[in-house]
Amino acid sequence: RALTLHQIKAAWERLPDGSRAGAGLKIGIIDTGIDAKHPAFSGEGMTAPEGFPKVSSEAFLGATNGKVIVQRSYDALNRTEPSIVDGAGHGTAVAMVAAGGRVGSQFGEMLGAAPGAWLGAYRVFGGVAGDEGSTAALLQALDDAVSDGMDVVNMSLGFYPPYREAIDPMADAVKRAVQMGVMVVKSVGNEGPDIASVDSPTVAGVGITVGSVQNDRAFAEAVSTEGLGDLLAVASTGTRPAEPVRGRLVDITGADPSGLACDPIPGESLRGAVALILRGSCFFSDKLRNAEAAGAIAAVIYTHAQDPIPFTMDVEDARLPALMVGFESGRQLKSRLAESPSTDVQLTFFPTVAFPLRGTPLSSFSSRGPTLEARISPDLVAVGQFLSTAAGTAEPLGAVYDPSGFLVAAGTS
Repeated sequence: RALTLHQIKAAWERLPDGSRAGAGLKIGIIDTGIDAKHPAFSGEGMTAPEGFPKVSSEAFLGATNGKVIVQRSYDALNRTEPSIVDGAGHGTAVAMVAAGGRVGSQFGEMLGAAPGAWLGAYRVFGGVAGDEGSTAALLQALDDAVSDGMDVVNMSLGFYPPYREAIDPMADAVKRAVQMGVMVVKSVGNEGPDIASVDSPTVAGVGITVGSVQNDRAFAEAVSTEGLGDLLAVASTGTRPAEPVRGRLVDITGADPSGLACDPIPGESLRGAVALILRGSCFFSDKLRNAEAAGAIAAVIYTHAQDPIPFTMDVEDARLPALMVGFESGRQLKSRLAESPSTDVQLTFFPTVAFPLRGTPLSSFSSRGPTLEARISPDLVAVGQFLSTAAGTAEPLGAVYDPSGFLVAAGTS
């Protein structure tokens, strides 16, 4: 979606082959590494340019291909175990946004801004979860990226509180890189909404600092039915089926006039159905156990007018899959059942259904200027909230991890 908001797709239409946008460009990602085995970086149809691949160890050659043409790691400077694995997943996510190839995901098709570009991985954060780094590693990585011939270098990293430019160890290195023709891009930081919250390292007034705006849609769980479309929902702490659950929606007031399901529900009145239950008077776990005992395959719990916003239900050890919807959505479902008692619903238990948002305001977490030198910052903003991208799959402790290889992320990176 961000590609459309930023007119990137419109720019592609001016090219002979938009899927090859960025061809010939080399983008260096100074970060936690890039997982070259991720399908977004398969390099299908691409060939590394002459003189590549470049690696910091012969052992890393297997982690390069026609797309990812550099794999350098700075474990000696960081005093971490030698590795090229992206333990955090952060670098993989950033690389997807910059130049990921066309790939399918649970959120739909994904494609980076410059899918035809080559990528260089400069892994400055090591350790199991990719959270151990050093200024020495950053300086060496920037020098290496320039020496390797990267056209653009991205540094989605930062330290807060910031240094003044005069004592920032990165300032001169960034200036030298820019003087040598390299475009240096850096995230402004995630210390907003306070003013003067831009983090270090500075790009010394010569690079490009980028902040985050909200996307015009967000992903969430949903209750979907004909006539009402997708209704925003929130999953419980309990069972979350990987695939959507489909079934006939039944308002339990036919068997339990209170609609609360706090007491046993007669017989098998909910056999094979999705139970519609009102919040209140007893524990969520009791409601779900009673619905399950009556034969329900799932439950939709709607909240009341006094507290109309849905939230995550703590269902303890109850096994019945359940979603919560808001008061207005619950009222709409009841009205739908009154009109059509045989209404079927689909329950999606993972945040893969898109819901529109109003406008694209600056993200609350995005750092604001001015800098300590009174410069305006950020220079640019781009979608960085409710953004679907690639994720790391190597380390569950990683900050940007999902076993599917994709997730919805937020940040100025």
